[in-house]
Amino acid sequence: LISNIENLNLPEGLESSMVSKLDNAIEAFEKDNDNAAINKLNAFINEVKAQRGTKITVEDEDDLIATAEWIIDSN
Repeated sequence: LISNIENLNLPEGLESSMVSKLDNAIEAFEKDNDNAAINKLNAFINEVKAQRGTKITVEDEDDLIATAEWIIDSN
């Protein structure tokens, strides 16, 4: 998911914010804190939705959200 974000060529601040949320989710999963990780992934989803049709295409948004939701559902 992080590499997908990096491949979108987003403005640096937006990319950094999204990657940070994903990094924090990974750290929470590694510490067996699934609730915190899921909260971070939901924050990521909300940030992606906020950029719909502006900084992120609708197609890319759908892919990013589907992947994040798959991760949530897998835990």
